[in-house]
Amino acid sequence: SLENWNSLVLKASQLSAKLKSSRDKARSIANCSHLYWPSTNDRRSERDAKILRHDRKLIKCLQRALKAANECYENQIELFVEILNKYIFFYEEGCTTVGVKYLQGLICLIQEHIHRLDDTQIGRRTRVYYMNTLEHVRQKKKSEGKE
Repeated sequence: SLENWNSLVLKASQLSAKLKSSRDKARSIANCSHLYWPSTNDRRSERDAKILRHDRKLIKCLQRALKAANECYENQIELFVEILNKYIFFYEEGCTTVGVKYLQGLICLIQEHIHRLDDTQIGRRTRVYYMNTLEHVRQKKKSEGKE
């Protein structure tokens, strides 16, 4: 039922926020964002999915994930890129609250800090992940004729 779904989503979000590790907290909160924008599948119709979708709660959830990532000193930029990918996913899924300004703001934030990445495996992996994300955005814009 809708009441049970809302209780489950609220509890998952609350428990995510209580995790001790900032990195785990940021990832968990970011993953909870999918609970506020369920996709359609074989068992869930478009109508049912729309009933369960809460765009404002989704944005708040992603903003809390960014705040948790900002408190993390290790892998901070990697977390920012992961959260950027969540924003892009919801933007592409048609969540109108996730606008271009959020995407641009997060890209600017990453650009501002990416120079801090060292030449470790994690740093290289994060750079590649970010470059692949930007390439995805470029390809999407190109295919939609929005160059």
